[in-house]
Amino acid sequence: MARIKTRLVRQILNPHKDISKYSLPVRNIIKRRSVRTGINFRKIRFDAFVITCILGVVTSCSDPGIVYHHTFQLKETGWDREAELSDHWIADQDLTQPSLVLKVNFSPEFGYQNLYMTADISKNSTPVFSDTFSIQLANSRAGGWLGVQRNDQISVLDTIPLGTTWIQGDEIEIQVGQFSREELLMGIHEIEVSILNP
Repeated sequence: MARIKTRLVRQILNPHKDISKYSLPVRNIIKRRSVRTGINFRKIRFDAFVITCILGVVTSCSDPGIVYHHTFQLKETGWDREAELSDHWIADQDLTQPSLVLKVNFSPEFGYQNLYMTADISKNSTPVFSDTFSIQLANSRAGGWLGVQRNDQISVLDTIPLGTTWIQGDEIEIQVGQFSREELLMGIHEIEVSILNP
């Protein structure tokens, strides 16, 4: 009887295993237990797998420090120097020394090592940040792109401290633009803008 119980436990732990090779008493016990409990072990394993995948995606995509995020998709015809990307929102919490996080998604065929950009941020219609800066996209010494490459897109992150304080209810407006030598800059797919609260 102990041997039958051992086989039964193994079968429950591995429901994909064919039970036809077991003796008739063991097969009958397995069938009775399945009917009695109504447990579908294959479904349990599949549901657990799906839940694990969902939790992994949510965990990897969410950052408790990110209080604002927006993705600007650029036209395939290029990023016009006059086309500033803008958005506004209401701060839903107090922010002490927030930082601007910029993520540049671009093509490997992009023709420059740097992307020159402008950024202007205002709080309640009062300017609190305005600057022109460069985001390094390629390694000037060793060669090759920085960041992470997936298929035909490369992503590079840069973080800029803003040196300001916001309180809940402040209306924040942000504008970013390209400041390169080209009036129409090709090869930039997206600009992702986030505000990080340290």
